[in-house]
Parts: sequence; structure tokens; C-alpha cells
Amino acid sequence: MKKSEKIVLAILIIVLIAAFFMLASEANNQYAIWQQKRHQVKQPEKIESWMSFSQISKIIQIPPEVLFEKLNISQGLNPHLSLDLYCKQHNQNCSLIMEKLNKPPKE
Repeated sequence: MKKSEKIVLAILIIVLIAAFFMLASEANNQYAIWQQKRHQVKQPEKIESWMSFSQISKIIQIPPEVLFEKLNISQGLNPHLSLDLYCKQHNQNCSLIMEKLNKPPKE
């Protein structure tokens, strides 16, 4: 390999390494921005039928077991089941359940 080829190869390697670190730095910056913004996402204020029981329990800040008890649902239910699917499977009125869940708690 000629001396000029070695120099070109060395420059190419340096440029590739520099490009790698620039891209890694940009990815790290974008990740930091995403981390900050992800905590700013508001929880939905209203319970919707597409939500799972585990999502609903997080929103109203009670464990799924307490939620099931509040709604008179058997404890063996999958908490990742959506409210809409539960209503279809058990012939329940989703509107009434959502109304009950969206009522402010009695103090």
C-alpha cells in the first residue's frame, strides 16, 4: 500500500469515527429531550371505554383490585382488558360504568 493510500485511509477512518460520535451525541440529545417531554404528558382526565382496567386504576389512583370491587367485578379478571371489551363480553352498559368512574369521589 502506497503512502498516499494510507493517508487517505487514515483520513477516512477519522471522518467515520467523527461522524459516529456526532450522531451518537445527537441521539443522546434527542433522548434527553424526549425524557423531559414524556413526563409532561398529561393523563387523560376522563375515563374512556377504550382504556384498560389497569390504565383506569392508574388514572384514579387505586389498585385494580379495589377498582374491581368498586365496580362489582370478579377479582380474577385480566386488568389489561379494555372496558369496552369487558362490557361486550359481560353484556354490561359501558356508559353507566364510565359515568360511575368519572364521578368525582364523595368526600
